[in-house]
Amino acid sequence: MCNTFKLSPYMVVGQKSMVLAGLLYGSHENVWKKGIRKHLKKRKKVCTDLLYIVHVGLSVNEQEMIKAEIHRIIPVKQIIMQQASSVSHKKCL
Repeated sequence: MCNTFKLSPYMVVGQKSMVLAGLLYGSHENVWKKGIRKHLKKRKKVCTDLLYIVHVGLSVNEQEMIKAEIHRIIPVKQIIMQQASSVSHKKCL
């Protein structure tokens, strides 16, 4: 259903849980850019020493595109990309 309407869930990991922050509309690349801008617009809350990103099933090219978009918005010294477990993937579907 999400593919039909080009909807993508926008998840945020808090201190204790992962919550749905909203739905974004468009192609995967545009959704990632919108989500990154939305999350990083409050730069005072973002640690620029280390940014830790948990993802589900992104290719290496997609990871590099996301890193490039983050570096375009804010200067981050190090970005760690960690793939989530299959259990997390099933909860996101």
